[in-house]
This record gives sequence, C-alpha cells and structure tokens, in this order.
Amino acid sequence: MTNARSCVTLKRGKGGIRMENVRRRVLVVEDDPEVRECLVELLELLGHQVRSAATGEEAVAASVAHELDVVFVDLGLPDISGYEVAARMRSAARSRELTIIALSGRSRPEDLARSAASGFDLHLVKPVGSRTIADACDRSRASASSTTCGCSVVTEESTGPLASPPTTFRT
Repeated sequence: MTNARSCVTLKRGKGGIRMENVRRRVLVVEDDPEVRECLVELLELLGHQVRSAATGEEAVAASVAHELDVVFVDLGLPDISGYEVAARMRSAARSRELTIIALSGRSRPEDLARSAASGFDLHLVKPVGSRTIADACDRSRASASSTTCGCSVVTEESTGPLASPPTTFRT
C-alpha cells in the first residue's frame, strides 16, 4: 500500500531548524484484523508506505522480499511468537538498519529483557496512542539523526517528549 503524502519532520542542525520529508517503509504485524487495519491507516495518514502481515511467517517472508525501515510486531501471534519474528528478521543481513518495535500488553522487567534479547529496538505497551506510534517511526534507524541503544520502553501513561537516546524513554 502506498500513500502520496509524505511525513514532515523538524530537524535541528547547525543552521537552525529545518523541515525534512521522511517517508518510512513500514510493516505492521498483527493478528487482530481491526487493530492491524487501524495501525495501517494511521501510518498511511502519517505519510508512510505500509505493508501488513497477520502471522509471524508472513512477516519474516515480507522482511526478506521487501526493503523495510520499521516493523511493528505484536508479540502474541498465532504461529510463531513476535520474539521469534524479531530474532529471524535481525539475523538477516539486510535488517541491520531495520527498527523493530514490539507491541505488547506486558511491561514486566523480564518481558522487556526478552524483547531486547530478541532484537527489538522499542517495546510499546498497549494501548498505544497515535503520537507514540508516530514518535516511534521518527526514531527509526533510517533517520539520519537517530541513534538507538538497547531496547527502549514506551507507555501511554507517562508524559513529556521523547528523550534521545536513552535505553528507556517515556512519552
């Protein structure tokens, strides 16, 4: 799926603030069709080129067949876990610059450690708001100013702007 609009991001540099068009190639991996469609529509409205998959195997195949910048992965998939999806994607040579984001209802320390160990860059705790989704895309490794270290956590209950680039950040 494609969208003719592009996302505009403000970048701070030596010459001050400038506008930059940023269009990410995004994959949404979610088995719930309503949730998947909502995420796809939101990301398209934000100007991104979006594909979707309902299973982990479809997601892994899509990551091999298409160049992607960002992948949102539900951890509870019907065939293989989201952790396995991230590990398989991360092992592919072309996924080094890929940002992989976990979508989960869990935020216990062991869940976060498992996300980081599986290759996720971010762990978003459901319910996830539209601003958090947009900010997560903006922080992707495809961004020239982005740096990622470890697996970060975002919850909707926290407030304030995204910090850059701690191992844990809050919105």
